[in-house]
Amino acid sequence: MVYADYVYYRGVYGGTMPETDFRRQARRASAYLDQITMGRVSALAGDDRVRGACCAVAEEYRSQEQGTVASETNGDHSVTFSRGGSEKSGGARLYEAAALYLTTTGLLYRGMGCC
Repeated sequence: MVYADYVYYRGVYGGTMPETDFRRQARRASAYLDQITMGRVSALAGDDRVRGACCAVAEEYRSQEQGTVASETNGDHSVTFSRGGSEKSGGARLYEAAALYLTTTGLLYRGMGCC
C-alpha cells in the first residue's frame, strides 16, 4: 500500500518532485513506514500524519539518491558529491522525517503493553 498520492504531495504537502520520481519514492517510503511501525501504519492509512510522513520520507529518499554538491573547482573542473548533506546517517534522516509526523500517533512505539 502506498500512503500518499501525487495529488496530496503537490497540493497539500507542497512538494515539487516530478510525478514519476514521487511514485517510485512513495513506494519506498511506504515500505519504510511499514517497517518502522511494524505494519501498524496501515490502520491509519489516509490520515494526514501518515500521508505527510510518506511525503517527507519520499523526499529524503530522493535527496539521498541525488546527493548534493559538496565542493566544486572551476579550473580543470572537479566536482565532489555528498549524499544527503548532513552529519547524520541516511537512516537517521529517514527516521527523523517520519517521526516529525508520526510521533503523536503511537505508531513508533516498539515496547510491550503495560502490566
